Amino acid sequence: MQTATVLKRTEQARDDGRLAALDRYDILDTSHEEAFDRISRLIQLTLNVDIGLVSLMDAHRQWYKSIEGLHGVEVPLNVAFCRYMLADGQPFTVPDAEIDPRFSDNPFVTGPAHVRSYAGVPLRTADGFTIGSVCAVGLTARDFSPREQEILAELAAIAMDQIELRQIAAVDSLTGISTRRAFKDDARKFVTLAKRHRSALSCISFDIDRLQGGQRRLRSCGR
Repeated sequence: MQTATVLKRTEQARDDGRLAALDRYDILDTSHEEAFDRISRLIQLTLNVDIGLVSLMDAHRQWYKSIEGLHGVEVPLNVAFCRYMLADGQPFTVPDAEIDPRFSDNPFVTGPAHVRSYAGVPLRTADGFTIGSVCAVGLTARDFSPREQEILAELAAIAMDQIELRQIAAVDSLTGISTRRAFKDDARKFVTLAKRHRSALSCISFDIDRLQGGQRRLRSCGR
């Protein structure tokens, strides 16, 4: 009983750390970006699959930063193939979902999408947390060769680099506040969340004129 309690607390701490790592990138519910869409298309082209995607996973959902070959924005985490990578952070393949007992009754297998094969590689942060995945999804049963899995791993590394670069570009180095691009992304994200939860949303803006005093005053405004 004591061992089970310790394991449960360890798993909870690990998941809390993973969610905190995801949160610091502030990427959920942002708009599509060409850098990630290109990765999804490369997955389709290089692995000859029907669907390529780059996704992030929070506590309840798998959200698509980019998806090519299938319409959708997000799915509940409990039906996502990618959720199996959260336990050990290792690549994961499914040659034939129809005969795999873990997925044979999955709505993506039994429903209109008719998913049959899958290969995924986790998006891992520098401190070792799995925050998402890049995935290749096919509508026919097939194996993924070691070379194809290596290609997917390289594309996952590129996607993670883009996420890191995106975070750097989101903050102005002088003032420490959001750049114009980051502000627009945040605005779109909060509008999406307000619509989803049917909640009110407000915004306060400041227009600073005749700013003198150089960098010191700019930093003061940022605070």
